[in-house]
Amino acid sequence: MPAHARYSRVRGGNKMLKFKKAKRCEALNQDGCVEVASGSGRVAVRDSTVPDGPVLWISQKHWRRLVGEWRAGRL
Repeated sequence: MPAHARYSRVRGGNKMLKFKKAKRCEALNQDGCVEVASGSGRVAVRDSTVPDGPVLWISQKHWRRLVGEWRAGRL
């Protein structure tokens, strides 16, 4: 398993999700990053420093829009 991927069971779910950090975050050796995982047509987002903390669920459609806006420099 890559260093930037961790499996975790999230609250309210019975499926193991594979959370990943951005490669840039790993390259910079930063702890305070977000991690994302995909499951059940949604994207789970959490704070990498609190892996057992709350998880924000976003629809895949809205996640793609958020990432697109960020890449376009509009955020």
